[in-house]
Amino acid sequence: MPKKLREYIVSAFDIRQLGDYGAPGSVSTEKAQSLIEETKEFIETIEEYLRRGGYIS
Repeated sequence: MPKKLREYIVSAFDIRQLGDYGAPGSVSTEKAQSLIEETKEFIETIEEYLRRGGYIS
């Protein structure tokens, strides 16, 4: 698995913590949009890995 996927998970967790416990509006629209794009890439990569391994079709 690419190292960047781990970085995406860590970043998503940090942003969630900030969203849950930070000041209102502490997660910018731009950061949220970036996280959405990273999440899409993460899901696509995991799905491809599972397909190649024969776990899903």
